[in-house]
Amino acid sequence: RVDRERGTLDYLQKLAPGLNLRVNYTHDYKEGTKLSSTGVYQRATFNAGALPTTSGEGGERWRVVVIEVPEVVDYDTDMVTAGLDLIRDDWNASLAYSFQQFSNNVSTLTFDNPFTDTNRDEKIVGAAFRGIGTKTLAQDLAPDSRSHTGTLSGGWDMPFLNARLTGTVSAGGTWQDDPFLPFSTNSAVVTTVPGGTNAADPALLPRQNLDGYVLNVTQNYLITMRPADPLNLTARYRSYYYDNKTPRIELPGYAELIEERWNSDPIHGPAVASYLRQNGDVEADYEVSDNVSARADYGWERWRRWERNVDHTDEHKVGGGFTVKPLAWMKVMADYHYSNRDGDGYNATTTGVSLEAQGARMFDQSDRSRHAVEARFTVSPTDSLDLSAEGSYMHDNYNTDKLGLDRAYTWEAGADVTYSPTDFLTFMANYSHEDSRFRTFGGSKTGAVAGVTTDGANYTDNNLFYSNLIDTVDNFGVGVNGTAIPDKLDFGTYYNYSRGTGKINTFNPGPRTTLVSINSSQALPFEDTETTAQEVRAELTYRFLKRFALNFKYTFESFRVSDFAWNGMANQIPQVVQDGIIVNDTQRVLLMDAQYSDYDAHVGAIMLSYMF
Repeated sequence: RVDRERGTLDYLQKLAPGLNLRVNYTHDYKEGTKLSSTGVYQRATFNAGALPTTSGEGGERWRVVVIEVPEVVDYDTDMVTAGLDLIRDDWNASLAYSFQQFSNNVSTLTFDNPFTDTNRDEKIVGAAFRGIGTKTLAQDLAPDSRSHTGTLSGGWDMPFLNARLTGTVSAGGTWQDDPFLPFSTNSAVVTTVPGGTNAADPALLPRQNLDGYVLNVTQNYLITMRPADPLNLTARYRSYYYDNKTPRIELPGYAELIEERWNSDPIHGPAVASYLRQNGDVEADYEVSDNVSARADYGWERWRRWERNVDHTDEHKVGGGFTVKPLAWMKVMADYHYSNRDGDGYNATTTGVSLEAQGARMFDQSDRSRHAVEARFTVSPTDSLDLSAEGSYMHDNYNTDKLGLDRAYTWEAGADVTYSPTDFLTFMANYSHEDSRFRTFGGSKTGAVAGVTTDGANYTDNNLFYSNLIDTVDNFGVGVNGTAIPDKLDFGTYYNYSRGTGKINTFNPGPRTTLVSINSSQALPFEDTETTAQEVRAELTYRFLKRFALNFKYTFESFRVSDFAWNGMANQIPQVVQDGIIVNDTQRVLLMDAQYSDYDAHVGAIMLSYMF
């Protein structure tokens, strides 16, 4: 359970006609506990010459060590923003500065290992103690950080072509220099580089902290114009530059398997990833008649990535649509877009070491084509009644070889009703349905199974499995808001119900082969999942003494879940034994039984405001 408290102070001062000073201070505090865990696994083979089946004959066994503990949450976040706004007849400008500081008052989580009371070095005492060789474990928690950001924005009503230009430039940086923990808390682990050093000695670290610094630069420009009465033109450009200037850390090795032995393989990393994202769009909207308009647009998006699999990707989008008003109180809109993303080659080796299977693709960097259709219908038969219905369909096709996301389909439909019988009372209702379907290609790593000649990625066609995923969400809501006492008392209440379901259908695309296929690649059925959520919100605002307002808010949330991954979860998991063979060794698993589960939440807020 985590409790959150937030306090906000806003100040607005008119320094001169058209010149305003604004200041905001916000303090956010979180306190409580949440689930944290650590663990390790070991894979071994058995009866490798047999054809794996659902009964577990031959293939692999897994030895698992998992420990769950409560993590203390004690966060303070302070945010300060100050800005000047200058407004003139045909232009405006704003200059702002913001500072944010995050403080984690509990920087390290330290806990005893329930499976041993002695520090051991696995290389000395042997593999029988694997996974239980460290007496005390430690995890570094979210680090303290601070950031500074400056923003300049403005707009200009241009004296020609009925045009207006707006723009925003923002630059900032985030710093983090929280001290590192040592390689291990296990004083029995002895390093090899340098030789004979205690891995629990912080002096062995190549650096004592991350010395992290990230630069962010955001640009956003928009120009709209109406060169002729029936024609509207819009052009925009956006960019976001994330420059990670943190120096790379070269590690001489690391303590592995829950810190019980030293591995002298050097680590060149972690990767210091940076990227530049740019977007450009142009749109033309032409009024064919008083009741019909047509539009066409072109969009472009480019990613430049550093320390990722693809250096450059370019996506081009073209499309258009129309709006028809057959009656003064009726409107129909529809749009279609096609886009294609293409990269300059996929490299699975980002740091000199193959990080993934050959043929696998990160979906955000993979080549992709997309078709998207949207439609909306609105009617307002009376001044007090508004009805609308909308729908959309999107189809993504990825250039997948063997592993990864292959295709995705999503369609949505919904309707809204708003009725205002008086100026002081409004009723509303809505319903929507969403259906998402994905096809993925997966596979099991063959490891050292007998008879297998592996490539660098250890995957073969005999161990592939495909999955079809279907997710649906239904959402229904009703609400009412109004004014009980004009200029004094406003109220509002809302109820929402949501239900989501999930289906996973898996199958093996080809025959499974003796000496090659492994049991973990056998496609097995999954149970369906279901979640339901209900929310009730109520709000009351009372104005008094002309300049004061008191606002009360209450929210109730109720969540229920039925998920095969969580149902039946207990503090300890029994071992899986088939034909006298331990297939999954889980005797060293200790859980808190604090799994993702049903909950009810109550949230209350009181806000006092004063108008200068």
